[in-house]
Amino acid sequence: MVDITIITEGISNLFKIGGVSTWLRDLTEGIPDINFSIINFSFIDNDSSIPMNQSQNNLKSFNNILLKDYPLSFNQIEQILKDHEFEETKIYHATSTGCASLCAIYQSKLKEKPFILTEHAIYWKESQETNELESGVEAGKNITNKLRVIAKDAYKEAEIVISPTEFTRNIQISEGANSNKCKVINNGVDPERFKFNYRFPIKRIGFAGRITRIKNIERIINIWKLISSKNPELKFFIIGPIDDLGYYNYLKELTNSLNLDSNVEFVNSYNRENWVQRIDLLLLASKMETQPYVVLESFASGILTVVPNIGGLPETVKDAGFIYDFRAKDEEIAIELLNLISDEALFKEKILKGRKLAEETYTAEKMFNEYKNIYMNFL
Repeated sequence: MVDITIITEGISNLFKIGGVSTWLRDLTEGIPDINFSIINFSFIDNDSSIPMNQSQNNLKSFNNILLKDYPLSFNQIEQILKDHEFEETKIYHATSTGCASLCAIYQSKLKEKPFILTEHAIYWKESQETNELESGVEAGKNITNKLRVIAKDAYKEAEIVISPTEFTRNIQISEGANSNKCKVINNGVDPERFKFNYRFPIKRIGFAGRITRIKNIERIINIWKLISSKNPELKFFIIGPIDDLGYYNYLKELTNSLNLDSNVEFVNSYNRENWVQRIDLLLLASKMETQPYVVLESFASGILTVVPNIGGLPETVKDAGFIYDFRAKDEEIAIELLNLISDEALFKEKILKGRKLAEETYTAEKMFNEYKNIYMNFL
């Protein structure tokens, strides 16, 4: 029997950049005295592509369940699970509403075990914005509406509902979650893993994250075009795994059409400690975000962060970076960026505040301890 079974959706690789993949790997490695197993739902047959850390003795199994259709009811989940056998567990922990929470609720009732929910982003809102789900299936209005109902059921059934930001917690409560069950646990990094460098003058601006439409990378490229016309010596980087090949090809074509091929480099490999050495300033333009690891890793590394005022980004970045109005014109953002990269005093002030946040607020140790305390209350 394992202590915790974590149920996820759309994880193709434990060593993938950002989001649930980073959180999942860090959490299981960071609490070595608790045993974990993982159940993952995906539309991609990716068993062979999921590396297991052979030195991580507390991760007992990674079970990938290949989906043909997206399940939106307990009857569908029951049909999917009947052909699979899993290790007995003491706690079911889902990392999203949707397929993962349906499975966790079903198993917890069947086995009479507690169910915990961590919601890194509001799933039905993301599907509404992007018309797709984490696991790779297209989502329409009908699926989005059903996902919203599934989320409400998950909030009702979970022993505790966790989110990384107050922004997400407030949405959960507005959707019917009991405020007494809702808890914020910030994502965290180990600041000692990241070398803090002084990166002024700024010569390299980059995006880091999954290559997917919700990240709105085409807007970043258009802003870079405006900046490069004023400062042609700047170099730009798009760093992260390709989640959407069609979107990636579109970005390459856009870069070419704007005559930015010599200025923009696509880097599709990812190493947490290495990507931060490639850039001096991180620029995000996402349509939705909660608390991305690339921001926390930037804080730890001395990278200036520039993000839109959406989702959980303002409360995460606070005054340790530059927060722009998502509704602003690209030209306005480009002007602000050009002013920002020439102001050394402001640069120094922001990166020192970011490092302090990485050392005091967004630490992996704090995250591990808070999750361990929750687990121990049910073990």
